[in-house]
Amino acid sequence: MTLSLLCMPPALLLQGTDLDATLKWILLSAVVLCLIVLGLQFFKNLFYAVTAPTYALRNMGTDDSLFFSILQVFTGGLFISYFAMLQQEYISNSFYSWAQGQVGTALAGYSNATYKQIVVDEGVNRMTQVFDLAWNGVIWLPVIWVVLWVVLSILFWGTSKVFFGNQSGAKVMASTLAYFFVLTGLIGGYFMMHILGSTFAGTMTSPAAIDLVGMLILAAALVYLIVCIAQGCDISGVQAAIVFIIWAAILGGGIYALVTYQIKPIYDGFLGRLSSSNYVSSGGG
Repeated sequence: MTLSLLCMPPALLLQGTDLDATLKWILLSAVVLCLIVLGLQFFKNLFYAVTAPTYALRNMGTDDSLFFSILQVFTGGLFISYFAMLQQEYISNSFYSWAQGQVGTALAGYSNATYKQIVVDEGVNRMTQVFDLAWNGVIWLPVIWVVLWVVLSILFWGTSKVFFGNQSGAKVMASTLAYFFVLTGLIGGYFMMHILGSTFAGTMTSPAAIDLVGMLILAAALVYLIVCIAQGCDISGVQAAIVFIIWAAILGGGIYALVTYQIKPIYDGFLGRLSSSNYVSSGGG
């Protein structure tokens, strides 16, 4: 029996199983494996990173190996992926409700009452397909988390060096910043995913207690990020805040421009085509 299972293709082994549940177990197993590899030192460091960041972060960033830091960040990304899968139903249902509202509003003046609901369903289905495609990227969040860590480490280190004469090495900056990424994934990951679902659900105007707690934790994470920059670059807190503000403005402006001038026109065009579509002439019915 064991030999049969070993020889059987993995796809056949997964038939008849809940793939989402399987993925949750895979992610949880990966988290446990990473924690085992990181060892007891990781938990000691994490304790000091939380209780005495201004004292311990730079020392730990200096002592940690690059592999240790990479694995820390990757583990933080695994936590976020796992928390996302735990709340998949809530996020998916919230997105579906949001999509219905968006399409329903766009088609409020649709003239053909007979086929209006069909067009609404078509629009919602298309939006859901895009969401499902994006959701498949959840499994890549640990890798994306590591890439983001590398990019921000270079940006913060380089900026602090140019403006404030930072004498620390880039590796120290990266290893120090790794604690922000692992703690954000571990402590803030669940709340980040819940806030995403609540945003789609439209409840953030009067947020629930869990979202209020999440916003407080994420606000604290931003303060912690500035502390990490200061410690990793060996600069003052004010200088670290300036470095953070510079890149928050640049990256935030870039994201705003991307959404405003690239994504929004595509989305508005999609809704416009729906509202002007003629279901009968396009072959429907």
